[in-house]
Formats: sequence, structure tokens, C-alpha cells
Amino acid sequence: MMTKAIRVVLAGFLVALLLLPGCAVDPMEQLSQDIESQELSVRERAVLELANFDDERATDALLDVLQGDEELCDAAAVALVKKGREWPAKKKPNAVVEGLGRIAKNVNLLDAARARACWALGEIGSREAVPILKGLTGDAKVPVKDQAKYALEKLGFYTVGRPF
Repeated sequence: MMTKAIRVVLAGFLVALLLLPGCAVDPMEQLSQDIESQELSVRERAVLELANFDDERATDALLDVLQGDEELCDAAAVALVKKGREWPAKKKPNAVVEGLGRIAKNVNLLDAARARACWALGEIGSREAVPILKGLTGDAKVPVKDQAKYALEKLGFYTVGRPF
């Protein structure tokens, strides 16, 4: 015969087993699905959550939004600035700066996304961005060239920046 205490423990164990699969869902999976939603408000919420999500995969998701979602490009750039500034100083290189650099240099992307990537590099404030931005000051696309110059000024590199 089972005692009442053993039955309570077994019942609790069974309830925990039933709930366990729901607990194992990776939050990044849900955010990745939300980023692909047709509803703008769902995508906006996902970008805000990714900005505060402590997972390196969030950076990749935000970089994808920056280069592929014109409606949320600005929000993704701001979120990436936050992530880039929070990147641990001892963890070199800064993956956010590298990702933004790849976007800024990709001539196959829209000029707006490339220019926003340059802006974000300047706002992060990392000197790692200087070589990337210097290479873009000769870009044929005016928005990219101008944002690269503004970003260099923000980083204190005035020799290539606009004249005052």
C-alpha cells in the first residue's frame, strides 16, 4: 500500500514531467519566429527583446533585421548600438562591430542599411571600427560615405572627417 505522502510526491513528479517539455523551449526560437511575423508590432517587440537578450545569437538576429527589414532597420541599429557598447572589453574582437562592418562594406545591400551600419559603428564608440570606416570614406554611395565620415568624427578621427 502506498502512503499518502508517496502519492503526493508521485503526483508532483508526474505534473513536473508534463510541464517539462514546455520549459525546455529555447526563447531564441520564439524570438526568431516573431522577427519573421507579418505584424509590425510583433516584430518591434521581438527587436526590443533581442536588444536585452543576453545571447550572442541575438546579435546575429539583429544584424539580419538591419539588412533585411526596412521598417525596423532603425530600431535594429539602435539595439545593435546597445549590444556593441555592452560587449565585454576583454572579449576581442567585438562581434557587433564585425557584423556591422560586414553590412557597411556589402555593396549589394541597400544604401540605407549600409549607412545605418556606419552610424551604429560611430555610436558604439569602439576604435575597432576605424579601419572599417576609413575604407568607406571613398565609397561611391554618398549616404554611406557621409555616415562613415560622421562616424569617424564621433570616434575622434578627424583627418578623414568633414571640415568644420
